[in-house]
Amino acid sequence: MIEVRNKGERMDNVDIIERIDHAIGCHYCGGPLGDSPSEDFCTYGHQRRWNDLYRRLGSVEAVAEELREEQRRHREAAEHAAAMQRKITATMSELETAFGRIIAAFRPFALAAATTSQVLAEAGLLPDRAPEDPARRALWLRRHRNTGPKPGRPRPPRTLNRR
Repeated sequence: MIEVRNKGERMDNVDIIERIDHAIGCHYCGGPLGDSPSEDFCTYGHQRRWNDLYRRLGSVEAVAEELREEQRRHREAAEHAAAMQRKITATMSELETAFGRIIAAFRPFALAAATTSQVLAEAGLLPDRAPEDPARRALWLRRHRNTGPKPGRPRPPRTLNRR
């Protein structure tokens, strides 16, 4: 922790370096160090990445340049993602409007279909529905089960001829 000195007290070189390091923050991302156990990096992953870059590139300047390039790529990717998000939001808004119009256009047809079904059911032209009572429902299902083709209709072939 950096101590605040009173006006007029001299600071030695170590205090100055500590203040600079604290002001710089994480050497990898520039973020605050917070309660990190490292004095230079906010997370272990950032420390490892920086050390890997330093081993590969050989100098602090090269690492700094690589990190600036990486930050630029991340910024471009974030800008692209934000632009895509705006396009998606606009498209979703247009689709919502279009679907609202489609639903409004088909509403009269749905009402007509409901009315037609009711008229057909009242006229006895629709097939019977299974009763709600379990005993009657079981009897109804037995009477209306699929027993195969009706007499006089040929059965489908059991195998296919390979001609």
